[in-house]
Amino acid sequence: MKALPAPINLLATACLSVLFTLAMSACLNPAPEAEPQPTATAMPASPTAASAPPTATPNPPTATPAPLTATTVVPAGSSPAHPQPAPKAGTPTPTAIPIPEPDIVSADKQALIALYNATDGPNWHAQDNWLSANPVRDWFGVYTTYDRVVGLSLDYNNLSGIIPSEIGNLTNLRFLSLRDNNLSGIIPPEIGNLTNLIRLNLRSNNLSGIIPSEIGNLTNLDRLHINENNLTGSIPPGIGNLSNLMELDLSMNNLSGSIPPEIGNLTNLEALFIDGNNLSGSIPPEIGNLSNLQLLWLNGNNLSGCLPWSAMSALRSFDDAVPFCD
Repeated sequence: MKALPAPINLLATACLSVLFTLAMSACLNPAPEAEPQPTATAMPASPTAASAPPTATPNPPTATPAPLTATTVVPAGSSPAHPQPAPKAGTPTPTAIPIPEPDIVSADKQALIALYNATDGPNWHAQDNWLSANPVRDWFGVYTTYDRVVGLSLDYNNLSGIIPSEIGNLTNLRFLSLRDNNLSGIIPPEIGNLTNLIRLNLRSNNLSGIIPSEIGNLTNLDRLHINENNLTGSIPPGIGNLSNLMELDLSMNNLSGSIPPEIGNLTNLEALFIDGNNLSGSIPPEIGNLSNLQLLWLNGNNLSGCLPWSAMSALRSFDDAVPFCD
């Protein structure tokens, strides 16, 4: 047989060697059978960044919050970090029970009834719900806070008769206004019991008698209007106790005597009207202490003396009966 050329012989030898190696590998390392993949166990993630993340990895278990005990308080609207226990089946949801506002204390109610009876209540212009079964807070002109009367306003309402002494039992009263009615008789001294009173207005009635000294007890007053009545006697010195007073109107009465020097204690006073009376004597120099005074009316009296203009620099309105010394 003729021998193959050397290059071809080398190529044939190499091919046979490769085929022999592949055949031996197939015999010695057969392909393994496919094994079923586990369904409950997640494959661990590869430590390399190129590997895809596992898709069946279950969420890690979370800590179960401790059950709330009877002494645990969880505020409404708490965050998920403070879970609230689930209500038991059949447990009704609690609802807020409104607390009814109590009616007025008996002493206040009886004082209002006494006022109604003493001032011809059936003939008032407005008397809505008075003496009815409705709560006192629904009575016309009555203002309440919780179980006390704090305000009474019956202006222009055709009240006639007297102011009863029981008015002094309304000890929580903050304002009392009975102006422009037909009230007569005296201002009862029991009005001095109303120490919480801030405003008192009895103007334009037919009240008579003196200004009770007990009015000096009303140290919280900032406005006092008892003008346009038939009051007599002198201005009580106790009026100087009303240090919070900003307006004082005693005009158009029949007051007599002198202006008490204690009026100079009313250093918050902005308006003083004592015109239209029968006052006499010298104008007390203590009025010069009223550095906040803006309105001053003295005419219609028999006063003498003068006021230092330098001390009354805040004045912006005064009548021609006010004499100045400089």
